[in-house]
Amino acid sequence: MSYEIGKILIRQKQYKKAFNIFYKLLENNPNDFKANFHLGKIYYDLNDLNKCIFYFKKSNKSQPNNPNILFNLALALQSTGKIEEAKKIYLNLISINKKDIKSYYGLFNLDIKNITNEYYQNLESIFKENKVSLYEKSLINFIFSKFAKKN
Repeated sequence: MSYEIGKILIRQKQYKKAFNIFYKLLENNPNDFKANFHLGKIYYDLNDLNKCIFYFKKSNKSQPNNPNILFNLALALQSTGKIEEAKKIYLNLISINKKDIKSYYGLFNLDIKNITNEYYQNLESIFKENKVSLYEKSLINFIFSKFAKKN
């Protein structure tokens, strides 16, 4: 059983086959963070957010503070209306990496008021560095445009 094959199957939306691969990997190692993480992704794609959250939390126990796990967990929590839990995770991610643009965007999506002056200035300096992808620049520009509209 291969993680790579399972990931390919997820991208191809062959969830049942991918599920079988990751579930078999868990039979040998129930705390396998990769298998738990990918099961969380499968359940997110299938819109079973409770199971998604269960597997992301289980994955996080095996590998605490992994930004990829935490970000996906925050998205799932946000999707279920658990705004304060999601907010804590986004804030934690920003404290781990002040250049984590996706977490600023997640925080912004919860409420524009979450983007403090400090966070706005962080985004400005990140944007000026020119070391961000076009996608990340678009997220920053979107946040900036909402602030400009608000003012």
